[in-house]
Amino acid sequence: MPPGRKMVQNSGAKRVTLKFLAEHLGLSPTTVSVVLTNSALSSTIAKPTKDRIWEAARKFGYRPNLFARYLHTKRTFSIAVLVPEIGDEFSAMLISGIEAKLA
Repeated sequence: MPPGRKMVQNSGAKRVTLKFLAEHLGLSPTTVSVVLTNSALSSTIAKPTKDRIWEAARKFGYRPNLFARYLHTKRTFSIAVLVPEIGDEFSAMLISGIEAKLA
């Protein structure tokens, strides 16, 4: 999302999808996706179109579906740490160090 842009939470029960935004705006889902992901291709889309997409995303409280993104990219940006006992001092220090390094 471009700096200074803020999205509101979706107060409705139904999740707003990229497909819904595309249909609402009369655009292709690809165009909406390119703008909302700030893809390199977004430079090929006219500013008024980008503004319409961002405005609709804010209005409807669009939030990206991270699970769909993880499936598409095959990356979860998660790690697993197996320790014999989470409560012992060494394990706690190890996990704290990993968290600090990754943050």
